[in-house]
Amino acid sequence: MAELAEEEVRTGVMRGVLKLGSLESTAAARLPPLLSAFHLQNPMMSIELQPGMTDGLLRMLDRNEIDAAFVAEPFERGRLSVLPAFEEELTLISAKGMPKIRDVQDLNGKTIVVFPHGCSYRRRLTEWLAAEGVSPGRILEFGSYHAIVACVAAATGIGIISTELLDCAVLGTAVQRHPLPPTLRINRTHLVWAGEVSPPLQALIDLLPQMHDRKPQP
Repeated sequence: MAELAEEEVRTGVMRGVLKLGSLESTAAARLPPLLSAFHLQNPMMSIELQPGMTDGLLRMLDRNEIDAAFVAEPFERGRLSVLPAFEEELTLISAKGMPKIRDVQDLNGKTIVVFPHGCSYRRRLTEWLAAEGVSPGRILEFGSYHAIVACVAAATGIGIISTELLDCAVLGTAVQRHPLPPTLRINRTHLVWAGEVSPPLQALIDLLPQMHDRKPQP
């Protein structure tokens, strides 16, 4: 390890592995240009990408299984270092031909199609419904946004997803969108880590400002 560090100092070339956790939606729509730019600058570095939901990724950080993670609000920051990374717009989706959702009460008794517990988007939706006294008929859980969009397109229920990701989804045009209230519409994704910033992580952080104006990748 000492020899590797000495070589990096001498040559200026970083080597090794950066273990990075990410939401599936972020990995699909936001990370490709970031990871491509990182690889071009650091060809001897590898990135191990671990997809997951916010709560699970935070537990992995706590167990030192990953070096950093992209997670979405809301989450408990604790003693983590937090850097805003991306801003997402969330929207409700339903099958085409279904009645428009004009008010939160329109969701009363409806089936909600979401990720399992630990998903920030799900938490925002269920907390909003509870605050408004609205009870979904049932909750269907799926582990991928592909399955959620497909299920919604088949008129099984109502989902919540980022508009950027929906623009890239294979069945994105098979559903209709319904705007959320302003307090729920914007959701921020943050890069979080514990302890000191390693040189590979700093290299990734330095690239983030270049990604802010880029469109999500299909």
